[in-house]
Formats: sequence, C-alpha cells, structure tokens
Amino acid sequence: MMKHERTQAYKLIDSIFGLKGFEVPELKQRIRASIVAGNIEPQQVYRELLQYAGKNQTLDGFGESRSWL
Repeated sequence: MMKHERTQAYKLIDSIFGLKGFEVPELKQRIRASIVAGNIEPQQVYRELLQYAGKNQTLDGFGESRSWL
C-alpha cells in the first residue's frame, strides 16, 4: 500500500471508530506515523508487539523501548 493510501485508510478507520465514540490511543498513532514514514513495516510491528507482550505480559513501556518510534 502506498503512503497516501495508507494515510487515507487510517483516517477513514479513525473516523468510523470516532463515530462510535472510540479514540485512537497515542501509541497506535505513533506506530501508524512510523509506518507511514517508512521507518518500519506493519508486519515487523506486529512481530515486535507480540514478542514484547508475550515477554512482558503488557504493552506498557513498548513505545519507549522502540528506536523507530
């Protein structure tokens, strides 16, 4: 997916969830920005999230532990 398409997709998703009263967490916003900027691929984010959560049983501290964020 191209940068512009991905950005538009994220905006659409956020708008739909916003209509339901959901807000996008700050960590998710930062991850998306890194993906759009080309700092990391989505598949790598998923791998790192799963590995971190499995090891730590939480996502607390995940953002601070990633150099690409």
